[in-house]
Amino acid sequence: MKLPPLVTLLVPLMCLVVEPGCMTAGEKLDSGVVGAVHKGQSKEEVRRLFGQPKRTESGSTGNTLDVFVVVLPHAGTHTGAKADIRSLHVLYNGEGLVEKSTYYVGESRAAGTRFTQQWQAGAPLSADKVEQIQRGKTTRDELVKMFGLATIEGLDVYGNKTMSWVFVQGRNTTPSAGRELVVRLDQKSVARDYLMRDLRP
Repeated sequence: MKLPPLVTLLVPLMCLVVEPGCMTAGEKLDSGVVGAVHKGQSKEEVRRLFGQPKRTESGSTGNTLDVFVVVLPHAGTHTGAKADIRSLHVLYNGEGLVEKSTYYVGESRAAGTRFTQQWQAGAPLSADKVEQIQRGKTTRDELVKMFGLATIEGLDVYGNKTMSWVFVQGRNTTPSAGRELVVRLDQKSVARDYLMRDLRP
């Protein structure tokens, strides 16, 4: 399973801890605006609505995928804050027209100390739990029971549904390490494939 570059995963979660105001109002993914995305719409129209995506992928079938992500911190203290992580995945066919899209609001909690400037975002991922995932058997609901709500849910460049859990830790404004679990689901929302990797800057 191909994964996106590390920087696309770290930046939104870093915003939660070190830059709570890093997204402007115009960049927020609002459910009302997301509702304007429809099948047959051009890539140019979508990008006029949401700006440049956090990442773009191309598939061997000629499809392309735009992923838009924004982190919206909840009101409250900087340390120990929670944030909504809104994501929009838009899949285009070979002609650059919207084939399908999915919108998801996840949540991540940040914790840290002002004294040491150490921080972490997301829940740690246990290798033991990951090994309990059974391809073709473990359902989406079972995955949520095992790991909690996903950080991001969306699509891959072939139109498969995906779930992603991300844990990152660091010091000051610099991430030092983390882990990501990505699960690809089949049409019945059962785990088709999964991969966990260490995240390093």
